[in-house]
Formats: sequence, C-alpha cells, structure tokens
Amino acid sequence: MAGLLFMNMADEYQEVVEKEFKEKVDELKDTRMVGLLFMNAADEYQEVVENEYKAKAEELKDTKMAGLMIMNAADEYQEVVEKKFKIKSKEFEVLQAQKSEMDARATSLESELQETTAVKEKLEVDAMVKKREYDAVK
Repeated sequence: MAGLLFMNMADEYQEVVEKEFKEKVDELKDTRMVGLLFMNAADEYQEVVENEYKAKAEELKDTKMAGLMIMNAADEYQEVVEKKFKIKSKEFEVLQAQKSEMDARATSLESELQETTAVKEKLEVDAMVKKREYDAVK
C-alpha cells in the first residue's frame, strides 16, 4: 500500500512537472515569437531608416551638384561680364581719344574761324574804303 501511494504521488508529481514543463515550453515559444516580432520590427525600422538615409544622402548629393552648377554658371557669367567690361573699357578709351581729337579739332576750327572772321572784316572794311573811293571818283 505504501508502494501504491508512493506510485500515485510519483504519477501526480510527474503530471504536475509535465504540465509545468509544457507551460514553460509554451512560454518559451511565446517569448521566441515576441522576440521574432521585435527583431522583425527592428529590421523593418532599420530598413526604413536606411532608405531615408539613402534618400537624404542622394538629396544632399543633388543639392551639392546643383550648388556646383550654380557656382560654375556664376563663374562663367562673371567671365563673360569681365570680357564685356574689358571690351567696353577699350571702347571707352577709344571714344575718349576721339573726343580729345575732336576737342582739339574744334579748338583749331574756332581759332581758324576767328582768324577768318578777322580777315573777312578787314576785307569788308577794305571793300567799303574802295567803294567810297570809287564813289568819290565818279
């Protein structure tokens, strides 16, 4: 009888242990499932972050490229403007030289005009004198 009681107790203990073992196995499965869910979520998040990083890196690259293109265009524009400025400066120098020549020519012509006017006035006076002499002789 004591042996039977011992066997019953051993069977009950085995059932309790097997039940607890099954619960622990189920708990372990659930823990693994939760761990896998966390890992999948972390992987998805990492993928999203990596894609965003790549997009931002590409955007930065494009922005740098656009900046370089703008700087190159500005440099080219500056070169064109500097060339035009040099051409206009030379044209201005030529025009200044021509103006100086014209001013000198105008001064010379004014001087000649004054001389010619003086000669004309003298000739008119001489003509009047001759006319009076002619009228007086008549």
